[in-house]
Amino acid sequence: MFQVDDSKVSKLIKKIKAGTSKTRDIEDIMALLTSELSLGTKSLKKESWSNLSELSSISNRKLTSNQVAYHCHLIKGKPTYVAVWIEEESKDGRFKTVEIVYVGTHEKALY
Repeated sequence: MFQVDDSKVSKLIKKIKAGTSKTRDIEDIMALLTSELSLGTKSLKKESWSNLSELSSISNRKLTSNQVAYHCHLIKGKPTYVAVWIEEESKDGRFKTVEIVYVGTHEKALY
């Protein structure tokens, strides 16, 4: 089983600068990413998600041994928008949880 915390996604999307022409696109892209993450990060295709990669660390928290951080570019350009999330496997290995910890410009990303 896989769980995605949609409430955090909504809050993070609201933090994106209001009034930019890309806001609606980012909301649509995040809805798609959230949907695909419900199948697990390993199911994401690198061809579909630009710069999809595992991160060795993120700046605002220490990752535990059962957590892995990832990121991808949502929209390229100036500015580039990115998403950062943490996938955590339960101690018994029965399910994974995804926490999206950042959605915004590349310049302020947590890596």
